[in-house]
Amino acid sequence: MKKVSKIFAVALCLTLMFTLVGCNSYGKIARAFEKEGWKESETLGNIVTDITKDFEEDIVVTPHLFTSGIKTAVVFEFKSTDDMKKAVEDSATLKGLIKDIQNSDYVNGNCVLFTLIPEAVTIFKEA
Repeated sequence: MKKVSKIFAVALCLTLMFTLVGCNSYGKIARAFEKEGWKESETLGNIVTDITKDFEEDIVVTPHLFTSGIKTAVVFEFKSTDDMKKAVEDSATLKGLIKDIQNSDYVNGNCVLFTLIPEAVTIFKEA
């Protein structure tokens, strides 16, 4: 019986681990941008401050700026898809960008894209 309990516990841990890892879309998005020659920048500037000021304090979001020449795209990585949905509901900026969160080209897993560059939208949605 102890052996069955240990096997069950290990299986449960592995299932939980793969489920949690599978929720984060940022890794595949970053690889897709880098594959197309975009570089991730450490400098975000005021654009991120303007957008994230609408978010509640308990929402954890990590902004990532990708550049390719003069083209820029900001990917907001949320801790969870629930946090992302709440942020979209509470932010006038994001709500204006994303009309239908389920069918938007600007949403991929737990990430939201903020750009005016059609090439960036294509890379993001195909990641």
